[in-house]
Amino acid sequence: MHLPSEYRSQMSSVIYCKRCGNHVIMGAMQKAFAQQDIDPESLVIVAGIGCASRVPFYINAYGVHTLHGRPLPVAIGIKTANRNLKVVVVTGDGDAYGIGGGHVPHATRKNIDLVFVVVDNSVYGMTGGQTSPTTRQGHQTSTTIYGTILEPVSPVFRSLADKVSFVARGTVEHSAQLIDLLQQALAHPGFAMVHVLSRCPTHDKLHYFDENAARVRDIPPDHDRTSLPAALNLCLDPDHLYTGVFHQVLKPTYNDRADMILAKAKAQKGITTVEDLVEQYV
Repeated sequence: MHLPSEYRSQMSSVIYCKRCGNHVIMGAMQKAFAQQDIDPESLVIVAGIGCASRVPFYINAYGVHTLHGRPLPVAIGIKTANRNLKVVVVTGDGDAYGIGGGHVPHATRKNIDLVFVVVDNSVYGMTGGQTSPTTRQGHQTSTTIYGTILEPVSPVFRSLADKVSFVARGTVEHSAQLIDLLQQALAHPGFAMVHVLSRCPTHDKLHYFDENAARVRDIPPDHDRTSLPAALNLCLDPDHLYTGVFHQVLKPTYNDRADMILAKAKAQKGITTVEDLVEQYV
């Protein structure tokens, strides 16, 4: 059995600001990895650009720091090349739904077996606190001093609309629940999205928790997580901000479907070995 400390890298210091939610998220990830007994040598953390995307530097595993908004295509390539690896994408709200937004629906519809952790602090924290895709309407940022006029993107709603096979939300204020959600996501065979409400103490001192703490509720225990309409109703509830697992279903992954196509092709062509394939072209 692995210990959480085994997933800490050799870097002596962490650059995150005091009270940054990423401290909690990294600790939750390390505990979830340990409780799932994942070998660090079979674990890959893929990230883009932004505060959350620095996580691979601090986790003792294979880490890939990609271009801004591009962690999902890289993660898909890794998982497709070696399905024995446990692949986790860590990204921020801007990285995922700003420059990387075009990749999300095409990654989710493949149902690749990976975990997609979206750390949402509702601003571009690394570059000065600018408005991000999830900044709530009317909120003041360094680029919207009179308040943003745009409707925010809802990561949970988008995932449900894309019929993602596992959709959950946690917060950095509830670390025990976050650890449990990450464990469930890691164990789920398919694309698992975990939306983590975080905070940026430097650029957004009055964050979602402070303004909406009274709205936060656990998803009711009798919620049918296999029902997409029920999950959408919870997500769209104007009075409550729910945390927990919204939706979970089992369906074939990309690799499962690829295996079925490969087996069908082999059967029709009479191919059982590489030599059989070569003989068709020699």
